[in-house]
Amino acid sequence: MTALASYSTGTVTVAAGGTTVSGSGTIWSGVNVRPGDVLQIGNYQTLITDVTDATHLVIPAWGGGAQTNVAYTIWQWFPQRVAGAQAMADVSTLVAAMNTTGFFWFVDISLSAPDPSLGSDGQYALQPTSGKMWFKSAGTWNFLGIYRGFNARGAYDNAATYAVGDFVSSGGSSYVWVNTTVGSGHAPPNAAYWQLLASKGDKGDTGPVPWSGAAAWATATNYVVGPPASVVVGPNKNIYQCVVAHTAGSFSADLAAGKWLLIGQSATEGTSPTSLAVSGTGTKTFSTQVGLSYQNGVRLRASSNAAPTNWMEGVCTYDPINGVISMTADNSGGAGTFADWNFNRVGERGQPGNALSADEYKYWLGMAAMLDPAAYVLYTGKFSLTVPAGETLYVLNAWSCVIAGGSSSWFHRDLASSEAFEISAGTTIAWDGISFTAFLYVCRPALVMNDPKYVDPKALYFQRLNSLRSIALSQLSVTVASGSAPRHIEPGKLPV
Repeated sequence: MTALASYSTGTVTVAAGGTTVSGSGTIWSGVNVRPGDVLQIGNYQTLITDVTDATHLVIPAWGGGAQTNVAYTIWQWFPQRVAGAQAMADVSTLVAAMNTTGFFWFVDISLSAPDPSLGSDGQYALQPTSGKMWFKSAGTWNFLGIYRGFNARGAYDNAATYAVGDFVSSGGSSYVWVNTTVGSGHAPPNAAYWQLLASKGDKGDTGPVPWSGAAAWATATNYVVGPPASVVVGPNKNIYQCVVAHTAGSFSADLAAGKWLLIGQSATEGTSPTSLAVSGTGTKTFSTQVGLSYQNGVRLRASSNAAPTNWMEGVCTYDPINGVISMTADNSGGAGTFADWNFNRVGERGQPGNALSADEYKYWLGMAAMLDPAAYVLYTGKFSLTVPAGETLYVLNAWSCVIAGGSSSWFHRDLASSEAFEISAGTTIAWDGISFTAFLYVCRPALVMNDPKYVDPKALYFQRLNSLRSIALSQLSVTVASGSAPRHIEPGKLPV
């Protein structure tokens, strides 16, 4: 046998009677030491029973006395170091495994069954490509079946080739190929090749109709919640479903009581039988249909159905439960009192006098209004007046008036428009408490500004100014008898 040369620095320590050999440093790292080799220290030898790590060996009880940091030699005596010994051991292990009951023999793809000469009773054979399995009993391979997972192949294809475990969809159902022979051209549900996996259920009974056909609402009609539920077209052209069975009375009352559910909103405009006079200012209240699509803030025009050139319009609020439209009128056309109103959505009015800026429009509106008798208001007596928001008043005559917060009374007498002075919104003018009575004569353009004539107030002003030239001057004739002395006529008096 061959000894491994000891390292020049390699030393070991072993206690007397001990079983562990420890080295200083990694003394046999990389050295092929195996259990069964012989360790020699001096003239004493012992068998190595285990190699625990790179610095420790295990031996039988040491009989060579205590050894500290002494040199050593390892003799490679283990029998498996003989050439081929390990290989034979591996072959022995392999043969034992092949002879174990239940070991699989693999069947080549080209064979239809395992070789009869192979295998022992109790062993299995498997053909992985097909999933076929056999069991050997009494010296014969017995076919067990095909053990293969499902393989999704999508919709059935008549040209495709299928094998056991392939499943397809066809006609709303799914099928799996069960024939042991692969094949194509056999459409499901051919039972020789396919087995049903899942199918759609039978067609169910026809369910009840949820709604009846929509019909015009009518009073004294029995309406039901169904099925089918009554569905009606209301007076406002909306579509409603009955949610509380009832005999129809007043549609608006039934709707307010929660007997109808709105399921279709109509864009139909409302109508009103309320008798009102055409006017471009003030609040107008109309009775109309319930459940219309109007929202607060909508701008509507109310026109006479018989005479549509007579109309008024403004921003509105709408009560859908009680069917009431409240209009703040700011524009109108025509005149008269009517009770056949049609409502239509309209856009917001544009800036009057498109050629004028806002300041120019305000100025010329005042100038034109001061030539319009319809724009004047006279306040007399012990009054108090606050200029409305958004307005400007033009004062031409004032007597014994005072502005709230002021200390001086007004005494202004001049009908010339050029001499009028403005009083802005929010200003309060009142009797000054000094004279027995007071009066205030003002031009209020807001009273006439919605008249279509004021769309261009600048042109209207000059038109009215020009028309003043056609007013005839009053004449006074005085006759004096011949030979009489001339009479003196005092201003403001006729001659006697």
